[in-house]
Amino acid sequence: MEIKITLTMAGVDTDFFSISASSDGINFGPSLVTHVSRIELISGYTLRNVPNDTIKVRVKSNTSTCNNFIDIDITNIPSMASTNTVTPFI
Repeated sequence: MEIKITLTMAGVDTDFFSISASSDGINFGPSLVTHVSRIELISGYTLRNVPNDTIKVRVKSNTSTCNNFIDIDITNIPSMASTNTVTPFI
């Protein structure tokens, strides 16, 4: 599955992010990608090879001064050209 994640805002103290997936909405596996830049996420980052049973993805800041994350429910978006836009203060 392929999804596009666009952050409409990310804190200035953020730099790189990791993205992981969950099939039950609670337990997240290892990161699907790491070192996704703030700029890439604000511009719209296409995440490929998302497991088909994924119901949530977690976008987590990897910055030492900010370790916030946001969980995004992807169950109600089309699987191919889908966009999920979030506004976290990460």
